[in-house]
Amino acid sequence: MVEAGFARSIGLFVGDVDASACQKAVSLLNKEGVSGLEIRIFTENDVDSQAMKAFVQRMDAAVVDIMQREPGQWLLKNRGLFAPHVKLYAVRTGTNPQ
Repeated sequence: MVEAGFARSIGLFVGDVDASACQKAVSLLNKEGVSGLEIRIFTENDVDSQAMKAFVQRMDAAVVDIMQREPGQWLLKNRGLFAPHVKLYAVRTGTNPQ
């Protein structure tokens, strides 16, 4: 069970290549019985989908691979959808100063 004060919904915004590894990790957590935590994985194929838009409006935290143009650029353009409490975490490095 997720303790109070911790994220209840986490979005992983990654490239297609990394989505498989993320899915394996999420599947392992589900097998281990982690409850009260929703983890969703989004790639460039999900940009502009209703599912991604709905999720970012309710997510508590996001891990964003900034080496990939999308879905990171979509998140920047649509940051007005985020709840005020959302925490964003960028992984890897990039040359884009945004």
